[in-house]
Amino acid sequence: MEVKASSLPPQAGDEEADASASSLKQELHVEELQQKLGLVAQREERETKWGAAEAHDEFLAKRRALYAGEAELAGINAALPDGWTAYRARSEPHDVYYVNDVTGEAVWDPPTQPAVATDAEE
Repeated sequence: MEVKASSLPPQAGDEEADASASSLKQELHVEELQQKLGLVAQREERETKWGAAEAHDEFLAKRRALYAGEAELAGINAALPDGWTAYRARSEPHDVYYVNDVTGEAVWDPPTQPAVATDAEE
């Protein structure tokens, strides 16, 4: 089998090989090279990831606030007279209201007496 010289890989020190290799080389800036190698996320990807991180942080803050509100309600419920339950309003400003477990009556002011059924409801 005959091998032509043009199909052989260039040898070190070969002037023709050095000339052809330099014509194949491309100049790349460091940032371009990093992006091509996947070492740096492109700007759009970074913004998306940062947006996701901010959304996650916002979620965590809301979850902490919710749990803090539940703990507050548990403390309020522990101090209520028998037959009353405290709830937080769904609308702003999320005030606490109280429900008489016996009658189903809801009031904004904290109850001072235990819940009792009225004569009409018995």
